[in-house]
Amino acid sequence: MLFLSPDDLENFLSRNDLSNDISASVELGISSKLFLGNYNEQKTFAVSSSKPRVVHMSGLGEIKDLTPEKLRRICAKAIRAVMDTKVDSLSVLLSNNFPEGFECGKLITESLSLGSYQFKKYKTSDSDDSLTPQINVTIFDPFQISSQDSIERGVSIARGTNFTRDLGNTAPNDLTPDDLRQVAQDLAETSDGKLKFSFFDEEKMSELGMHMFLGVSKGSEVPGRMVFLEYFPEKAKHTVALVGKGITFDTGGISLKPGKGMDEMKFDMCGSGAVLGTMQAIVELELPINVIGVLAAAENMPDGKAQKPGDIVKAYNGKTVEILNTDAEGRLVLGDALSYTADHYKPDCMIDLATLTGACIVALGHLSIGAITNDQNLCESIIESGERTGDRVWQLPNYSDYGELIKGKHADLQNIGPPGEAGTVTAGVFLQHFVNDVPWVHLDIAGTAWGVKGIDYHPANSASGSGVRLLIDFLENLSYSA
Repeated sequence: MLFLSPDDLENFLSRNDLSNDISASVELGISSKLFLGNYNEQKTFAVSSSKPRVVHMSGLGEIKDLTPEKLRRICAKAIRAVMDTKVDSLSVLLSNNFPEGFECGKLITESLSLGSYQFKKYKTSDSDDSLTPQINVTIFDPFQISSQDSIERGVSIARGTNFTRDLGNTAPNDLTPDDLRQVAQDLAETSDGKLKFSFFDEEKMSELGMHMFLGVSKGSEVPGRMVFLEYFPEKAKHTVALVGKGITFDTGGISLKPGKGMDEMKFDMCGSGAVLGTMQAIVELELPINVIGVLAAAENMPDGKAQKPGDIVKAYNGKTVEILNTDAEGRLVLGDALSYTADHYKPDCMIDLATLTGACIVALGHLSIGAITNDQNLCESIIESGERTGDRVWQLPNYSDYGELIKGKHADLQNIGPPGEAGTVTAGVFLQHFVNDVPWVHLDIAGTAWGVKGIDYHPANSASGSGVRLLIDFLENLSYSA
């Protein structure tokens, strides 16, 4: 695989490190103007010898216009084209044509892996036309424009993102709250002691007074779990808590959702999935920062014991909440998880991730994460990480007036605001009551966790892994700051 801009074409033919077959294919493509090097132009040429079978050329466009996000999309489209040829290995030859400061090794390895993602767990036949062989990728870097460390970082980040995708795509009968607990435990047990695992069962949560969480869980025959992973390396200067919504299936409870599209509610645990993918990656990357990963895992089901509209429950922090709609359950499990995490760990900052509101999809579609914060500097750092990674974030307002919309009639709070009014904002404002003044950002990934279209490295009909690359970039930058 070759990456070429229009200006590279003539110079590339004079290279003496290419085999005759590759040179012939490249020369044919260039001289016949079948390949011009335009942005995201993709051409595959058959080679006469047995190895390599094909040469694939990807157009970078004008180098002055190339951005990291453009390169991600080029790579993802390229790997899909190569996969269609059914090859099982790929050699990528880097040129010295990338802009100065580009982490091209990281970007290319990350994007090739993200672009080639397939979820095969439930396919029973390798002959399925929708599947292609997994490709082993080797990077050749004769000009040493990218370090091995950069390449390995790209691999780790993609691995964490694809792990999150796998969790999101897993059928809900195979990923209950206790299964999610087991995934976290397995991650800790394979971390060479870098992760410490613990969890609360429902009896422990009852002792602690986490009745918002328990109200959601009590309609299911499968008990809820609150799971903790601690990553505390030596000489870390900062402590960050990541809290993920982990509703492994959401029927809406007594406030039952419509049947159409309810199968997609297996994705309602993607916040917890993003936390797990991030924890896996930071262990591999050995980041010098303390990170606590918290999973608020439950099912939201209708049952004779299920929570009802009109119920009033008391949270871990003592606030009372009137339940007006049982389908606004994510903020309830997150609220108890956030307040316990803030109280017990006293982190420097907290970030929660949740497929929280359909209103976020109405506002932002599937192309941006919605953010609510109590700390502008923290939120701006998150937004900057989103711009660098393509995991984009848009900040929504947090005016004090929004708090009036969730004041309860018979309790301190109610779990929804007025229908049709600022649903994403009021959900975030609700969560702010449980962060104990710790600097905090709420990330609503309802639109970005699945259903993303038009971005080459996000697979169709699949969980996207939203939030993982964003969090890793944020944690990397914070870990090396003063």
